[in-house]
Amino acid sequence: MKRVFPILAVLTGVLLSYALYQALVAAPTEQTMGDVQRIFYYHVPSAWTAFILFFINFFASVAYLIWRNPKADMVALVTAAVGVPLVYFSIWFFRTQHPQPVVGGGGSLDPRMLHALLINWLAFSCFAALVCWSRYRLEALRREVDETMALEALLEPRAPQTKTSRSGIAG
Repeated sequence: MKRVFPILAVLTGVLLSYALYQALVAAPTEQTMGDVQRIFYYHVPSAWTAFILFFINFFASVAYLIWRNPKADMVALVTAAVGVPLVYFSIWFFRTQHPQPVVGGGGSLDPRMLHALLINWLAFSCFAALVCWSRYRLEALRREVDETMALEALLEPRAPQTKTSRSGIAG
């Protein structure tokens, strides 16, 4: 597994670079909003990635509650920070400046825009996997250190207790 991380990191860097090119150069300019629309290629993939992590968090949390598996607990912890589905649903519940959904809401996309969107989603997913993987390893190490410190505290000799009088002065 240690060899896979650097490969995934390089792949993610390449994908993020290619995704940037796709979003800023290759995708056509939207007719109504112009270049401002290009935030779509980052906003939507990051939201989709957050949703995937939210569902992973949900399933890992349920798995932990059922089986008390510490690995499931760590996965839930790692993915918890990125799931806020209220933000996604708020575009339907609250009327704001946010446009109605284009994907999955009855709209359509130019195929080049869809390609740029999907490449960015893949890149964001790989980046999220890297961050989660790093955070998981960090959490595993933190728990190992906590456990080691707790065991060492149990093994340390205790200082002898002195009797104290009612006044609280040792005697």
